[in-house]
Amino acid sequence: QRSDYQRLCSSVVVHGEEPDAAERSRAITERYREAAAKQPPQQPQRAVWEVELSRAFVAFGAPAQEELEAAFQRGDPVARIRVRGQSYEVSVRASQPRQQAVGGGSRSRAVRRRELGAAGAAG
Repeated sequence: QRSDYQRLCSSVVVHGEEPDAAERSRAITERYREAAAKQPPQQPQRAVWEVELSRAFVAFGAPAQEELEAAFQRGDPVARIRVRGQSYEVSVRASQPRQQAVGGGSRSRAVRRRELGAAGAAG
């Protein structure tokens, strides 16, 4: 896959001719800034969701993070996520959140939501 920057680089032609390196660089930078300005601002991450594995808490991957936080913000009692091909239910509103495999046994794991500080660092 090509990045936005690479696509912009290959699309820049000034006055129908191949521009010199400095002119091309200025044109690319300007187009990149314009494209970035059109992007909606990203919401700062409020918290990190973690699951206990081998007596240590480990952060969920990005897709699960987004689903867990969205469910939490909506006030849902349970979120359904998929991790490494397995479906789980996570009790996001419980006083002691747990993760349990969908359709599988009684084993569950501790889950926690760790608030982040104002700058996005752990707090």
